[in-house]
Amino acid sequence: MSGKAGKTMAKVIMDAIRRQMLDLRVCLPARIEKYDHSAQKANVKPLFKKQYIQKLSEGDSGRAELPVITDVPVQWPSAAGGSAYLHLPVASGDLGMLVFADRSLDAWLAGSGQIVAPSDARIHHIKDPIFIPGLRPFGNPLSDTSAANTVLQNNQMRIEMEPSGKISISGASEEFLTIVDSLIGHLIDARVITAAGAMPFYHTTITALQDDRSRLATIKRT
Repeated sequence: MSGKAGKTMAKVIMDAIRRQMLDLRVCLPARIEKYDHSAQKANVKPLFKKQYIQKLSEGDSGRAELPVITDVPVQWPSAAGGSAYLHLPVASGDLGMLVFADRSLDAWLAGSGQIVAPSDARIHHIKDPIFIPGLRPFGNPLSDTSAANTVLQNNQMRIEMEPSGKISISGASEEFLTIVDSLIGHLIDARVITAAGAMPFYHTTITALQDDRSRLATIKRT
């Protein structure tokens, strides 16, 4: 059986299904355009083009950029009712992933986390994404990572933690625990001016400083 323009009924049905599938959103890479850190929401640009069933003209590619999506919630790890969290300094141009909700997020985002009824019938719609920072292409990976250690880095500030329990805290040119170790060493070698001349600290103080230095060595990365 043929329909309009010689299409079979099967073709018409498959085109209709494909048209619906092309408007169904699941997840895609995206880029931050603007971020509101106080509300943890962003304007986000999807980095996949939309594909159309039919080309509008002979030279038409059948694809077009998706628009910037405004007021997108940004996901951050948090617990204890929000009193414990990790928040990063997101900036325009940062990459990540958009995940699209099953139903409309409007009513839930307007509340405080309770169970809600979706405000309309839309499903996997482009208006209902959540942005998760950090997705990166293979051509632009993170640099100076570790295969074994946990690394927290903010520009020139870096904290690196080994599974053994050792840690390093470093800035642009200095490592914090190295400075602490050096300070303890200076205190151990220091002299106090007395009536009898320059004298070291009391033995108990020296012993305590040496103990502190030994304890520091158990967590300091070398």
